[in-house]
Amino acid sequence: MSKINDLKVGVRLGGAFAVVGVLLCGAVGVGAAGISSAREATDRLEAGTAVRGAALTAKFRTADFAGWQTGYAFDTLRGVPKAADDTVGQRKNFVASTAAFREDLDELAGLELTATQREGLRRAESAFEDFMDVDGRIVAAYRDGTPARMDEANDLVAGEALEHFERAATAVDELATEAVANAAAAAADARAASDTALRLMLGAGALCLLLAAGLAVAVTRTITRPLAATVQTLRTIAAKDLTVSVDTGRRDELGDMARALAQTVGVLRDAFGVIARHSATLTGASRELTAVSGRMDGAATGTAARSDQVAATAEQVSANVQTIAAASEEMSTTIAEIAGSVSEAARVAGTGVRTVRNAGETVAKLGASSAEIGSVI
Repeated sequence: MSKINDLKVGVRLGGAFAVVGVLLCGAVGVGAAGISSAREATDRLEAGTAVRGAALTAKFRTADFAGWQTGYAFDTLRGVPKAADDTVGQRKNFVASTAAFREDLDELAGLELTATQREGLRRAESAFEDFMDVDGRIVAAYRDGTPARMDEANDLVAGEALEHFERAATAVDELATEAVANAAAAAADARAASDTALRLMLGAGALCLLLAAGLAVAVTRTITRPLAATVQTLRTIAAKDLTVSVDTGRRDELGDMARALAQTVGVLRDAFGVIARHSATLTGASRELTAVSGRMDGAATGTAARSDQVAATAEQVSANVQTIAAASEEMSTTIAEIAGSVSEAARVAGTGVRTVRNAGETVAKLGASSAEIGSVI
């Protein structure tokens, strides 16, 4: 079983289908052999039936042409006109009957005959040829019409012709009897072959079905059992139990899946181990954070007290700011007055500059006049 488990699932399934195919081919072969045997028996039955039919027809035909010969002989003795003519009355029927009998013998010769039947046919043909030779002598004597020849013909009809007829009829009767027996035996063989073929087909089909079912169960178990084990492992993991073990001894796709699952379980174990260690660290950090929170709470209480002091100081600063704002407003008024004075001084200074400029021009003119006076002097 371990070797089977080492095979790939596809190989196992393909092998199972191949075996089922071989079994099916075997069943079909058995059925085909049975059908072939039944067909051979049926062919023998058909051949035997054909021989039996032709032999019985020939048997009845012997009595037919013998009766027609006796009939045209009596017609001749009774003085019926043209009683010995081949185209008139019972002689005409005799000719037609003997021709048909010859065709019956030819038909028998073309069928599948046993050695005994072939020998009986040969004896029937020989006796019939002798009978026809005697009939030729009989009809010739009747056509001659003399008393001696008529007596000769009568003796031949009642003597030698009957002997040859008896030989031919006996040979054909034996052939027909054997043909009937062979046909009955062939029918029995056909029924037996058909029954045997049916039993073989049913037995082979049942055997193939049982073998295919057993093979299907065996192959299915090699797949479903490890799958069920894997599903159970996954359910155990889902229940938060990572201590489960996984069978990784197989070498097929299910073994690959089991090994992958084992690796997954190992990774989960490592991950949960790390998480556990980090949880311990986080617990310590939480304790430290609690302590720090306590210290921060105390500091916050002190800060609140200081905040009250800062609020009082802020109120005092606000009052000082308001005083400064009033002083700033007064300073702005003073600055505005100073700005007006400065503007006026600037205007006066501009006027003084223009006056000085005019005075400069006047002095320049006086300088020029003094120069001219000096030249005059």
